[in-house]
Amino acid sequence: MLCECIPIGSSVNIIPKIIGGNGLILEKRKIEDLKSLVKSIIKIENKNTLRKQARNHIVKKYNINNRVEKIISLIESNNL
Repeated sequence: MLCECIPIGSSVNIIPKIIGGNGLILEKRKIEDLKSLVKSIIKIENKNTLRKQARNHIVKKYNINNRVEKIISLIESNNL
């Protein structure tokens, strides 16, 4: 997403929350459903807009400084 890719994610854990409305969610682990989602991306008319939205969503919600702080905190709390 950070590289302006349109994401396809599975509907497990917080993946749908991470993607938000900026991509597609695979509801069931079925190859036919995945193929259908991939084909549907080709048909999206506003691909460039969706790509930019995906990037902006990640930059805004998952700021690099926040990620660095969380990683450092995890390392320090686990004495790694």
